[in-house]
Amino acid sequence: MKGLGILSIVIAAGVLIGGLACAQTAQPVQTVKGPDERFKTDILVVVAHPDDEGGVTPYLARAIYDEHKKVAVVFATRGGSGGNDYSREHGPALADIREQEARAACAKLGITNVWFLDGKDTASQNVLNSLANWGHGANLESLVRIVRLTRPEVIISWLPGIFIGENHGDHQAAGVLATEAFDMANDPTAFPAQVAGATKRLEVFWRI
Repeated sequence: MKGLGILSIVIAAGVLIGGLACAQTAQPVQTVKGPDERFKTDILVVVAHPDDEGGVTPYLARAIYDEHKKVAVVFATRGGSGGNDYSREHGPALADIREQEARAACAKLGITNVWFLDGKDTASQNVLNSLANWGHGANLESLVRIVRLTRPEVIISWLPGIFIGENHGDHQAAGVLATEAFDMANDPTAFPAQVAGATKRLEVFWRI
């Protein structure tokens, strides 16, 4: 009987330790949150430079005011190598001015979701030069993320090729990125980290 009592204690201790281990290792199921409705967009405009959106401003105004559509704009560059007939700024300083002007112009139409990629304004008529100078892969990844975030019904961009004399390399490159991002946004194997579920972060330092 004494041996049986010891065996019972060992079994009970094993069950208790096992239960504690399970309780310690059990983690809540991580689920991917639903889309953020603050960024939901009906129309996403993808252009190369600040002021390129002016080509579709009349249509955007009608879509926004008459049809109550939500619009967002992506500029692939900040336009730093463009001409400046009004002041002395060029290069990065001009890019800063053009970015602020573009944001203000979009705000006039009620467009508050505006993104700038990291493309470099490229004075070229060769789309391959523009894509190479922009950092094609990195900016494509950024645009895919924006398309997934905004979930547009329509994407408006330049044609990804020469059309009736329009052959600016940056304009064509914007069309290339827009087309590729449209094709890849619904493919979970394209930039999979963007659509992966949340993971537990194990920091090596204490947050204060």
